Amino acid sequence: MSTSLNLTEILSSLQDYMTADGSISTEQRSFYTSFRTQLDAHLGTSLPRDIQGLMEAAREEMFEEVSDEEFEAYLLEVLSEFQITIPELGTITATTRPLVILTANGTRDLSDALRRRCIYAHIDYPNRQTELAILASRCPDIESHLGEQIVRFVQKLRHEELEKVPGMAEMLDFAAALAGLGIKDLTSDPAVLQAALATLLKTQADRAKVPIEVAARLAGKAA
Repeated sequence: MSTSLNLTEILSSLQDYMTADGSISTEQRSFYTSFRTQLDAHLGTSLPRDIQGLMEAAREEMFEEVSDEEFEAYLLEVLSEFQITIPELGTITATTRPLVILTANGTRDLSDALRRRCIYAHIDYPNRQTELAILASRCPDIESHLGEQIVRFVQKLRHEELEKVPGMAEMLDFAAALAGLGIKDLTSDPAVLQAALATLLKTQADRAKVPIEVAARLAGKAA
């Protein structure tokens, strides 16, 4: 094995691979971009073991979510053999068995092949007390009365027949919007409440399902 690698050739190879055709997936492009950034930051690196370290550093950014079938197929080798095969650079094997956590947003079913390699865990929405604690931690300026109303309102809204049920991030955005608009009580101004729903309802169909009358009714129940 050679004791050094030509970083200029590696960078050129990565760039050629990224621009050769339009078939490269978003996740692969993200990986190569990340790896190139790692190399640019370590221009003095030349030993194979150092290159492997950079590969591993870039690899960590790939598992934040599972988004498409091509990426799932790419993950099968990682989960089965704990290695990654890069056409231009060969196979990189993990020196220690990693703990891999995959997340998916539920917009489509994961493949059977990927499920066989995973222990599945569903994370449901938190209960009221937990959601209140999260709200208090992330938005400490929200008064407790309004915070209670926000959590009850969002939890009731989740029972409506929506295309995209609002999650924790949307709840926090909703709270921040209400605070920014100077709202102290959800029932005080139905028009402002309806405007703030833009932070909770992210499709036109869902906005249509929650007109101002429905929002006011839910706010009344949450008061």
